[in-house]
Amino acid sequence: MVKKKKPLNQQRKIKIYFIFIMKFNKKHIMLGIAAIVIVACMFAMMRKPKSALPPGEKFIVYGTEWCGYTTKQRKHLDNKYGPDSHEFVDCDKGNCPKGINAFPVTKTPNGDMVKGFNTDI
Repeated sequence: MVKKKKPLNQQRKIKIYFIFIMKFNKKHIMLGIAAIVIVACMFAMMRKPKSALPPGEKFIVYGTEWCGYTTKQRKHLDNKYGPDSHEFVDCDKGNCPKGINAFPVTKTPNGDMVKGFNTDI
């Protein structure tokens, strides 16, 4: 079987098209990389730093292991202030002060008792 050769004009069109695509891809790859770097820098600048508690100051979270809101409050404090920002007191083990009948209750470093899940602390 004999292959037909493409006319010279058609070969030239394919070559020009191929060169155009190669230039197009290189240009757009560079633009894509630049865009990714810019977005990454913007994301890094927009991240809020964790709030700092004064040294030795901690929250105390009264609750239970099985309570979803207690877990949510503890995760919120970890994300906002860091993993060592609070102490957890498990009320199922009888370590809670009297008067706590709902969970969670968070004692702030200044002594305020906040009932329920709260993102404002």
